[in-house]
Amino acid sequence: MTGKTNWQSWDTARANGNEVEYWSDVVVKGVIDASMKPVARDHFDGSLSSRSIGATRFVSFRSQSHQINRTVTQAGNGDGHVMVGLQLRGLSFIEQGEAKLRLMPGQIALVDSGKPFNLHFPDLIERRLVLVPRSLLGPSLDVNSRHATPHIIKCDSGAAQVARDALLRLTDMSCDWSDQDSSLMMQALVHLLRMSLDDRTISAPSSRVTLADLKTEMRARLSDERLNPATIARSFGISVRSLYRLFAQERLSFSQLLLELRLGHARMQIESDADQSLTAIALESGLNDSAHFSRAYRAQFGEAPSQTRARFRSKASTRA
Repeated sequence: MTGKTNWQSWDTARANGNEVEYWSDVVVKGVIDASMKPVARDHFDGSLSSRSIGATRFVSFRSQSHQINRTVTQAGNGDGHVMVGLQLRGLSFIEQGEAKLRLMPGQIALVDSGKPFNLHFPDLIERRLVLVPRSLLGPSLDVNSRHATPHIIKCDSGAAQVARDALLRLTDMSCDWSDQDSSLMMQALVHLLRMSLDDRTISAPSSRVTLADLKTEMRARLSDERLNPATIARSFGISVRSLYRLFAQERLSFSQLLLELRLGHARMQIESDADQSLTAIALESGLNDSAHFSRAYRAQFGEAPSQTRARFRSKASTRA
């Protein structure tokens, strides 16, 4: 085990033929036996790297939105792994048995590959995975325990935070570790995961979405000029009607709040970045119509964007 197992890499840019069929094969070869379904069928983009050391598999991938389904037959033919996945970008929706979970960036999900499951990636996704033999995690994941998979571990402190860092290193292609070093780090990761479970850092399975969740997602995607109720609802796996019911608690409608958030972001950028053009700031805030941006900004703040900039430049020069 003193040698080093090389990574295998795939990219749809190198696909000879249908990109969706290519990615479906990549999922099976590089991750696990499962079926893949894209959201858009005309084009698919993704890249994935994978390597196996002993019975453990390490994976790093990014791709466009798609769904993964593992059937009862596929799960029954598996070899008893727990999928330990770290979310880096986008959201993941996990369904297994009665559980429905939402995985956010910076969180770790544990999913038992010995049971059928559905994964939904509604947007551009980036994840790191380690497929760990279930025997290594032992009774921590007993089906009758409170830690029965699937579940989510919040990585904001303690052992869970260190586990996240270890998982990142283990799935980093630029990390020049031997198989022996990787196996030692893998043992440390397993220990940290057990500690995380015992620390009760589990996020309870819940499909409940709050208005605060919607606002957080809107703020994170302000630059997307096509952002609308349907895309936000899809990100949380809820209907547009459910989204509107949540917004009934808000003084503003979805479109009014979105405009307010965009204008607030634009004002903050104008005040903090003297070199960025007003057009660039508007585009970064999701406002691609300069005239509309100026009118809405004046209506919101009582002055034009250029006046805000001039005023703050004047203050800066006075302080200098």
